[in-house]
Amino acid sequence: MIKEMVDLIDLSVEKLEKGMHISSEAMSKELEFCRDFVSRWHESKEEQVLLPALNKSGYPNDRGPIWETIEDHRKGRSILRRWSTIEKATKEEQRLKAFVEYAGAFSMYLFEHVKEEEKGLYRAARLAISAELAEEMTRSAQTFDAELLRKGGRDRYARIVRDLKKELA
Repeated sequence: MIKEMVDLIDLSVEKLEKGMHISSEAMSKELEFCRDFVSRWHESKEEQVLLPALNKSGYPNDRGPIWETIEDHRKGRSILRRWSTIEKATKEEQRLKAFVEYAGAFSMYLFEHVKEEEKGLYRAARLAISAELAEEMTRSAQTFDAELLRKGGRDRYARIVRDLKKELA
């Protein structure tokens, strides 16, 4: 779903750069997905479940994949904070310009972040985490996921992606 959102944000930015219209609702939904699903759920889950397991497996917190992931998440959250401020912009032209800048920056961040996770973080986890610790992680992840389910679950975010695909087509 995250890779699909990267494509949708890129499409929105491209349309705006060409002078085409994107609804305010679509722009808000893209921000909501990135803020709530990517940052508050996906990245927080990594920080609270995966990174502690890597640390228990011998990886230090102050360098390597744990540190790199945390720093990367901070970078993404910084972009999201700036992106969130555009909702308050009163002039349409300011909002559109800021959307192109911040949504575009977050899309690039996500694209690179996913690539780095697959190459570094997830590879390190596959190599280092024992079967016993993996079971513990699964239980922790299920507890973490229960919170998402109370908020409408993955279906809510899948619906956002599906609706945006239709609107931006």
